[in-house]
Amino acid sequence: MKIDHSNIEEPLLPLVSQGSQSAFGELFRKYSWLVHRFLYEHTDSAPLADDLVQDIFTRIWVARESLTSIKNFRAFLFVMARNHAFNEIKKRVRERKRNTEWVATLSLGKNAEERQELDARLDLIDEAVALLPDQQRKVWIMSRRKGMKHSEIALE
Repeated sequence: MKIDHSNIEEPLLPLVSQGSQSAFGELFRKYSWLVHRFLYEHTDSAPLADDLVQDIFTRIWVARESLTSIKNFRAFLFVMARNHAFNEIKKRVRERKRNTEWVATLSLGKNAEERQELDARLDLIDEAVALLPDQQRKVWIMSRRKGMKHSEIALE
C-alpha cells in the first residue's frame, strides 16, 4: 500500500495560516533540513543554503494566509526552493561577471580620458557609499570591495 505524504501537514497549514507560531515552528522543524539538503546539493554552499532556507520560510510566514489553498505543501516548498536557488545562482553569476569586468577595466591600460572618466565614476561611488549609515557602509565595503560572503559578513 502506497502512503500519500502530500497531505501529512494538512493539520498544520490552517494553524500556521491563522498565525500559530508553534505550528509554524513545527512546520519549519519538519522541512527545513530537507530544504537545506536540497539547496546545498544545488548550490554547493552550506552558508548560502542556510540563507535561502531562512528566506523561504520567512516568505512562507509572511504569506501564511494563503497556505490553506495549497494542496501539496511539500511540492510547493521544493518548487519554491528550486526557484530561490536558481535565482541566487543567476544573481551570483551576474555579480561575478560584473566584478570580473570591473577588475579588467581597472587593469587595462586606458588612455588618459577614459581613465579620468573611470576615476570620476569611482569617486561618485565612494561619495554615495560615504552617505550610507555606518553599518550599511561597513557591509557594502565587506561585500563589494573585500568580496566577502554573506555568512562571513554576518560573523563580523
